[in-house]
Amino acid sequence: MKKIKAGKSGNLKRLSIEIIKSIREKEGKTLSDIAKEIELNIGNESIYLTTELLGFIETFQTRSQFAKEEMEERIERHCKAFAKYRLHEIKARAKLLLASCYLQTYVHFPESLQCIIEVELIAQKHLGNNNMVLCEALFVKGAVYYNQGQYAESSEAILQAQSLKVFDTATPEFHFKTNINLSRNYIFLNDYKNARKCLELAEQSWVVYRNDVDKGELYFRNADMLRMTNDWEGARDTLLECISFYKSTDITMRLAESYKEMGEFYGRLENPLKSFQQLMKYFAEAEILAKKMKILRFEGAIAHSIRVIAYNFEEWKLCVEYMIRYREIAGQLHQEEIEIYIKKLEHIAFIEKQKMIQQGKPTYTKVILDEVVELREEHESLKQKHIELQKAFSAIELLIENTSHKRNQGVSTEQLYQIVAKGKIKQPFLETYLIECDKMHPEFLQQLLRLIPTLTTMELKIAKLMKLGLTSQSIATLCGVTVKSIEHHRMRLRKKCGLKAKESLSSYIISI
Repeated sequence: MKKIKAGKSGNLKRLSIEIIKSIREKEGKTLSDIAKEIELNIGNESIYLTTELLGFIETFQTRSQFAKEEMEERIERHCKAFAKYRLHEIKARAKLLLASCYLQTYVHFPESLQCIIEVELIAQKHLGNNNMVLCEALFVKGAVYYNQGQYAESSEAILQAQSLKVFDTATPEFHFKTNINLSRNYIFLNDYKNARKCLELAEQSWVVYRNDVDKGELYFRNADMLRMTNDWEGARDTLLECISFYKSTDITMRLAESYKEMGEFYGRLENPLKSFQQLMKYFAEAEILAKKMKILRFEGAIAHSIRVIAYNFEEWKLCVEYMIRYREIAGQLHQEEIEIYIKKLEHIAFIEKQKMIQQGKPTYTKVILDEVVELREEHESLKQKHIELQKAFSAIELLIENTSHKRNQGVSTEQLYQIVAKGKIKQPFLETYLIECDKMHPEFLQQLLRLIPTLTTMELKIAKLMKLGLTSQSIATLCGVTVKSIEHHRMRLRKKCGLKAKESLSSYIISI
């Protein structure tokens, strides 16, 4: 690799560090100001690196809008530039962003872990173990393991993050989140002692952190601790306090989660306060808010919880109802992912088409491809008709051959007629179809000529036949010309209609 001259990207390197600090310490709130400073630097240093730093800021700010494939493509592009200019820390941060995006899909856990391994390798080779990006990566690794139900592995990853020297300099938020997540893990592992210890450390960090969004985690964990000591009434009151707190805020998501938590509380079979009526009341509130926020994945989580609890309470009708609902939501989520992927493919196809146009190469739009499919179907139909004709001719030849051996018997006219009738292709009359179009659509011709007064006689005929829904092959047969000739006229008709590449001529004609 070519060495980058000292000073060639000095200012941009400083700004790359500012980007990392903004993401870590200020949730990216100052990234727009950093972007403006980078833009002021344009022309002084590498335009390639400048572009990718600005691109990375955009990727972080709009990360929720991208499909998995597009996020992968963006991060890969950014990382190539960061590697070239040896900006190892921001490259690691970009990989960590991709790991977090994988995690949020609740599906691509192996890919998320692979990204974290790459961050660990970058740290080992270039940054050293005492690095905050590595510390954050270990925390994300803990989240991945937690979502896979591997609570011991999750705890181990978070403890590794806390063991790094740099952890002491981390923000109060990071201290709070690592300890509150450890407390949650130990509760799942039924380790009351360590759960209590980590919760106390989280509460100490909370004194400085104090972010209302995350206060719910303190309520939830305290309720869990009370539940573990069989203080069910205390746990209930803590959750009710949590609901009351979030009702006084505009943090709808946390309020919805609080209702869900309370629903699950009343659904625990070991709970002496368990109540199917009460749990459905709180789940209903959570469902209302989930639909209001239009968070389909959260609706799915609620449906799954209700299904499991309904099964435990032997409420079979409700269990089936929410099982179906959960499957529907899973299907909708999958459909949304497919639609995002299709849009991405369409975007890629558009870019490729533009490149081909610039290079003077032919392009194929979706409309043309659809028409190619129609032509293939027509081709298969003609092949089938040809086979039938061959069968008819073979039958005639056999009949004639048999008759020639029996000179005293003549060929039956009736037999020949029947054979020919089977293989005969009825030739429709063009005029019949044109008259049919005028009868079915009396105003079509007048409207078409008003829109496009320069149409030729042949183009008018083709338009009428298309209005009846005929394909190019059928029109060619009626007009007694080749399909290629009809396609030539259709292309001229498209131009006169002023249609764009993605617009269908058939749909346009039928709509008139």
